[in-house]
Amino acid sequence: MERSDGTFEFKGKVRYKRRPFEFAALTEFLNIKKLSKNHVEGVSLSESQTQRLLEERSAARLRFYSQWGFVNASNEHCRSESEPQFDAFHIELLEHNKTRLSGVLMDAEGYRFSLPPFASWEMKDYNETSIAVPVFNPTTLAQALFTSWFFGSKFLSNLRTCERYKHFGPKLGCQVYFNPSRPKKKFCCDECRKASHDKFKTIQEGNNK
Repeated sequence: MERSDGTFEFKGKVRYKRRPFEFAALTEFLNIKKLSKNHVEGVSLSESQTQRLLEERSAARLRFYSQWGFVNASNEHCRSESEPQFDAFHIELLEHNKTRLSGVLMDAEGYRFSLPPFASWEMKDYNETSIAVPVFNPTTLAQALFTSWFFGSKFLSNLRTCERYKHFGPKLGCQVYFNPSRPKKKFCCDECRKASHDKFKTIQEGNNK
């Protein structure tokens, strides 16, 4: 139920069921209307229109909670979440996404990735060598949503995966994701285009022997 102060609370004992996090949670979260009792973005609405939109948003929040759980809960004993808690993160992520869609990408040095329990580095074997890769262990749904948004940018914008990376993996200087300057551009840079061409040429020559 939703109390008069905007807090959602489940009646009685809550039965929690663990489920794998899916990217769909992020898209559903971003599709919730940016509207609260204290925030109406750039529109002039009548009292009845505002009330209708608030009811739609409340219903969307309830569906999200029922499907994915509370955004800021760090354990299974949490039974409620206030509107300001939800709005603070929701509006922040919507603003970040709006900025990204305009072509401005966020710096990875954000505080969300600097928390030791959340982010760590592990050595992984790859192509006869070992490389350090980041491992993220979100403790709240908000952290999982932000991580998915940050690294899922190619699904939320026009970013494209470098063709060389898709076939041959990481390479020094490869951007991995890039914003194509023309519709048919497949590589993030000329170096990757040439490296991919040389690699395929070597493989073809080996197959012809």
